[in-house]
Amino acid sequence: LWLDLRDRILPADSLALTIAAAAPDFTAASLDGAKIRLVFKPRAEALPEHVADRFAQVKDNWAFLVEEHTASRRAALYRRVYADITDLLRVDPDNVRARAYWADIDYRPENLPPIVQPVPPAGVPLWAFRQLADLTLARRFALWWVDERQVPFGDFGGGISDDTDLTQQWPGLALMGVEPDRLDASLRALSDAVYANGMITSGLGTITTDELHAYEEGLNSDAQRLYLDWGEPKAVERLMATTKALTGIILPNAAGHRHFASNWYGGRRMYREGAWEWQKPYSFTVLHGPILLGLYNGSAAARSLVTGVVDGWMAHGTQGADGTWRYPNEINWRTDATRTGDGGGVTTPLQSAWSAWRFTGDAKYLRPLEGRIATAGPAALAEINENAFASLPDGTALRARIASGDGDFARYARWAASGDTAPLAALHADAIADKTQHLDMYTDGHWWTDRVDMPTDILQRERLGGIALKRNQTWPGHTVSWRFAEPGAAEKVALLLPDARPDRFRVIAWNTTATVQHATMTGWNVTAGRWTMRAATSPD
Repeated sequence: LWLDLRDRILPADSLALTIAAAAPDFTAASLDGAKIRLVFKPRAEALPEHVADRFAQVKDNWAFLVEEHTASRRAALYRRVYADITDLLRVDPDNVRARAYWADIDYRPENLPPIVQPVPPAGVPLWAFRQLADLTLARRFALWWVDERQVPFGDFGGGISDDTDLTQQWPGLALMGVEPDRLDASLRALSDAVYANGMITSGLGTITTDELHAYEEGLNSDAQRLYLDWGEPKAVERLMATTKALTGIILPNAAGHRHFASNWYGGRRMYREGAWEWQKPYSFTVLHGPILLGLYNGSAAARSLVTGVVDGWMAHGTQGADGTWRYPNEINWRTDATRTGDGGGVTTPLQSAWSAWRFTGDAKYLRPLEGRIATAGPAALAEINENAFASLPDGTALRARIASGDGDFARYARWAASGDTAPLAALHADAIADKTQHLDMYTDGHWWTDRVDMPTDILQRERLGGIALKRNQTWPGHTVSWRFAEPGAAEKVALLLPDARPDRFRVIAWNTTATVQHATMTGWNVTAGRWTMRAATSPD
């Protein structure tokens, strides 16, 4: 028997060999007379197979761990991936892909292999060049998943419920003009797969599950679909079914407050006792569909559902000596008791509170956001999709406070306050580096579909005047959307909408090509009525 094994570069340690056989009469005596011969070859010749095999093992094993992201060798699977990656780097310490994985595994993003920033052509502003480079990377990421992983049934192979988390990234890209037809077709196919797979019953998820996954069983893809197929009968009908079903989940209690009566429910069964009768922050995610129906269709029932549960939550507010209101994380439907809980998704209800403010104009619904700002600082406005700097009474002052801080949102605020595009160029440089360093892991690494993300929130603020959709940020805040006549033109035309407001906005465009690019601009979060437009050719 000749076993020609894959090449291995042995460690400077003892070598052990295990031999097993299925034959019932196999014993140690069966090996009498056997000989073992090790055949060596030059290290350079053995390196390719050793590195390839170890890297395949790293990819496969780490893909199973990315959600928990454990770093404890008490976990057997982590011990395996740790042994594989350290052995790979032992023989090939300069392997760029392996170093990127190790930086992620080891919680050391500063150790990601550095990249060389691309240089803009002569005459192209740095902010415009980098915005488009950032956008192009997001496009590559999305289309890789569509081309390499999505099957005709519609799913991406990560489990349809996780797949619908991935496609939260599609509407924003498509509305910025990036492959709108392909991303729409991808989203529609996945949304229909949810129903073909029997995952929805009577407007809710078929399975009985927790408050967050009740949303992520396909209710999220129903809502996503409406951004790209506004008014489509199938999408509207599905959201109407969910809105109706939620009237059996959000119920008035003995105190007269409307709360989620369960955190463990589905379309066939709801548990309403003990641990399952607590409203939690993530409970509010299922209001995504009703929020859209209330906004785009003017549905009184949908608006009432949203404002009713927000009123119930706010009934438990307490006002401090400084005048700031604070609200509980969790509320027991039966007893009206409150508790802190584990803090998961603590800011999620702000989306519904903002929606209630927009539906009614009643400033009381801004109190939860004001309380969050008092607790966590003004950077909490990053979770508001609209241009809150213009929407809020104290938006200008909040913008100044944010601009004095650190991070991408602070850089965006500095541009919004001054018009200086240098902060935008800097934030996109960081985004280009981050996306480039993670692109291999987020695509060919085949991670779980709900664990891969190429953020476009700042891109959407720049190009659309606000965020259309970011995962769990559900009130549409975009002022406009774009569709370009020429394929790929979205990545050739840089756009800025400074200080976008419902009643006025300005578009700054930089065409990096030598030809005219035709585009259709559609108004979204704008005041209805007759508008006037002025065109200018100023150098900014």
